[in-house]
Amino acid sequence: MRRARLLIIVIMVASIAVAAITRDAALNMQSNLSALVEPGWTAGGATIASMNSFALALLLGGLRGPLVMVLWASSESQKADRDLEDFDTKVEWIRLLQPEFDTVHMFQIWNKAYNISAQMVSLNNKYISILDALDYARSVDRTRPDDINILNTVGQVYSQKLGNSQEKRYYQERLRQETVPHPPRQKAQWGQPGFRRLEMDVLLDEQFNLLPGVTRGRQPRPGNLQARITLPASLLNDLTQAAEQVGVQLTPGSISADVKTHTATAVVSEAEAGRIQKVLYDPHVRFVYSDWNTGADLQYLGKYQPYPFGLPPLALGYNYYKRAQVLQSVAHQKALQISASSIDRGPAIALKQWAEGELLRGQIVEMNAYGIKETDKGASNILSTESFGLDRALSDKSRLPVLLYTYELCSRLCLDAISEFQRHISNPQFLSLGQSYQSHVKDLTAHFYLTRADHDYLVTAHGAPAERDWRAASAKSNYQKAQDTFEAIVLEYYVDDDTARQMYPAGYTRVNISQLPAPERAALYDAVIQTLNENATPYEDTTERMEYEQYVHRVRTRLQALGVVPAAASRPATASAAR
Repeated sequence: MRRARLLIIVIMVASIAVAAITRDAALNMQSNLSALVEPGWTAGGATIASMNSFALALLLGGLRGPLVMVLWASSESQKADRDLEDFDTKVEWIRLLQPEFDTVHMFQIWNKAYNISAQMVSLNNKYISILDALDYARSVDRTRPDDINILNTVGQVYSQKLGNSQEKRYYQERLRQETVPHPPRQKAQWGQPGFRRLEMDVLLDEQFNLLPGVTRGRQPRPGNLQARITLPASLLNDLTQAAEQVGVQLTPGSISADVKTHTATAVVSEAEAGRIQKVLYDPHVRFVYSDWNTGADLQYLGKYQPYPFGLPPLALGYNYYKRAQVLQSVAHQKALQISASSIDRGPAIALKQWAEGELLRGQIVEMNAYGIKETDKGASNILSTESFGLDRALSDKSRLPVLLYTYELCSRLCLDAISEFQRHISNPQFLSLGQSYQSHVKDLTAHFYLTRADHDYLVTAHGAPAERDWRAASAKSNYQKAQDTFEAIVLEYYVDDDTARQMYPAGYTRVNISQLPAPERAALYDAVIQTLNENATPYEDTTERMEYEQYVHRVRTRLQALGVVPAAASRPATASAAR
C-alpha cells in the first residue's frame, strides 16, 4: 500500500515537472514567434498580482474556479455601485486566472473602454480609462500574440470609442498630441512597478516616423509575393504606359480580361505594383497586395508616414483591423461574436472613416487659414471657403502646410480604401455582398477627386509660381470629375423611384443614370434637385442629399474661379441657411 502511494506521489511530482518544462518550451517558442516586448516590460514581478497564470493555477489548484466566480461577482458589484477602488486589481486577477478564454478578455476590454469610462466625469478620466482598456489588451497580446479576437477588439476601441464617439474631438486631438515626441508625464514605463497611466505612449520619432519598436517585424515580407491590379478594360493602355514608364514589362500571360464586367486584371510582383502605383494615380485602378503579417505592432501604418501632426485613432484602428483580417485569410483563425465578412471588410470601412476624418480636418484647417471660425455644421464647413478666388490671401499662412498635407493624405486614403473594398468584394466568399459597397466606392471616388482638386487649387493660389499652370490644369480636371461623380451619386441613390420615372430620360433608371453624358446629367441634376426641394415634406430627412448638394456647389464655384463655366450652376436650396 505504501509503495503504491509513494509511486502515485512520484508520478504526480514528475507530471508537474514535465508540465512545467513543456510549458516553458512552449512559451519560448511563442516568444520567438511573437513581437518584441517593449523595453521595461516584465512578464513577472515580486507581487502575487504579477505572478504568471501557470504559477497561479498550481498554487490554487481546485480553488481557481471558485475564486474566479467570487472575483467576477465582486468586480461587477463594484462597477454597479461605482466603487472602483480595487476594481483594476480584481480584473487583473481574472485575466491571470482565465488566460485562455478570449471571451473573457474581449468583455473586459469593452467593459473598461465603455462601462468604466462612462462612469468618469471629466474627459481626462474618461480618456485614461480607455487607455487602461488598451493596456489590458496589450497584456493579453503579450501572452496570446496574434489573436484575431484581441486585435479586432483593439481596433474597435480605437475606431469606435476614440475615433467616433461623442467625445471624439477631444480624444482625437489628445491622441495626436501625445503620440509625437514630448516630455513624458509619467516616469515609469508600462509593465514596471508603480506605473500609472497618465497619457498615450509616444509612437513617433523626431522626424515623425514610427518608432522602430512598433515597426520591427519578426517575419519579413517575402520578395516573391504578388499583387493584383484590377481596372476597366478601357484603361489597359494607361496601365501599359505606366508600366513602361517605371521599367515594368507586362507580359500577355500576366493580364486577363473579363468580358462580362469589361474589366482586366494584371498580376505582377508587389515591388512592380508599387512602382506602377506611384505613377498611375486613378481611383478606377485598384491595387490589391498579398496578405502577410510581419508581426510588427503597427505594420500597416508605415506606408503613410511621416505623421507630422500625430497619429489619429482611426489610423490605429485600421492597423489592428487589418492585422485581424490577415489572420483570418492566411492563418484561418475564426473570430468570436462577429462574422467572417465583418472581419474581412473591417479595414476598408476603417480606411473610409479615416479618409472622412482627414477631409473634415482639412475643411476646418482651410477655414482657419482664411480666418473663418469653424462650425459644427458640415454644410457650413463645405461652403465657407468655396467662393474664395485665387487672389484671396491667407490670414494664417502657417496653416497651409497642414492643409496641403491633410488633403494629400485624404486622397491617398481614398484610393487605398477603394482597393480594400475591391479586395473584399472580389473574394468568392463575399461576392454576393459586392453591390452593398458600391455606394462607398463611388463616394470615395468623388472625395478623391475633390481633395486632389482642392490641394492643387490651393497650390495654384499660394504655391510656387513655377507650379501654378499645371496645378491649375490638374485642379480643373479633378473638379470636373468630382462634379460628375457627386451628381451621379445623388441621381442614383437620393432620388425616389417616382421622381426618377417622371424626370429621367427614356431608357435611363437610377441603376444606369451614371451612363448619361455628363452635360445632360448636370442639367438633369439641377432639374431634379429643384423638384425635390420644392416638394420636400417637413418630415423628410434630406441631410445626406443636402451635403452632396453643397459639394456640387463648391466644385462648380471653384471651376468658375479657374475660368471654367460649368454645365449648370444652380445654387443649392440650403446654402443660404447653412451660411
